[in-house]
Amino acid sequence: MEPEKIKESILRAAKELFRKYGYHKT
Repeated sequence: MEPEKIKESILRAAKELFRKYGYHKT
């Protein structure tokens, strides 16, 4: 696994969580 891919998937998951819980942190 490439670190970039892992980082991207983590960021994507975090974005989905933030959107689901209504967090607007940048």
